[in-house]
Amino acid sequence: MRQSLIGVVSVAASLLLATGCSRIDNEPWGDPTNVDPPSQPLPGCGIDSKEMRAAADRMARSIMNEPEVVRREGRPRIVLDEKYFRNESTQIVDKGLFTDYLRVDLQRAANGHFDVLGRNYDDMVESERQSEDNGDVTSGAVVESSKRLGWDYRLGGAIRSITKVVPGSGARSSYFMITFELVERGSGRLVWSDRYEFKKVANTSVIYR
Repeated sequence: MRQSLIGVVSVAASLLLATGCSRIDNEPWGDPTNVDPPSQPLPGCGIDSKEMRAAADRMARSIMNEPEVVRREGRPRIVLDEKYFRNESTQIVDKGLFTDYLRVDLQRAANGHFDVLGRNYDDMVESERQSEDNGDVTSGAVVESSKRLGWDYRLGGAIRSITKVVPGSGARSSYFMITFELVERGSGRLVWSDRYEFKKVANTSVIYR
């Protein structure tokens, strides 16, 4: 019986090796394997996480160097979400990834210069306000019930692209320009604008989702 069991295990192991089911870096079974996107990029011409992080980092630094925003009297309130951030490129892009990167980076760097409003949580705030008005919950220990804060500046912008394809070869190149802007409430004045642009060339097609 013992010899039969050993034989079954040996056959199963051989089948796994034959079908290419091998572990990477000798990690134990069941442990996740993390891959750093910049170190093993796919050969596509679209926007990857590396470009998203780089664009968000550049924009956060640019905003922090804008006197109109940072040195304004008082503490301006800024909304950074994807509602007015348009994707006009040829690629399907999760716009929320861009704005999430930017919002987190700016929240960390704000240092009291401005307040970042979480308008993406309006439903949660309104639900709690209604529960308080109905007497179901008490007011907060730190923040008393009040109107939601209005914003001074809100994020706008767009992702645009130009793609060139060599027929029959699979070779292609894509140029992307990502524009970010802060719009002033009431006047609609642009108090800050910047762009991030890059070009990618590849001989294979990759589907982005």
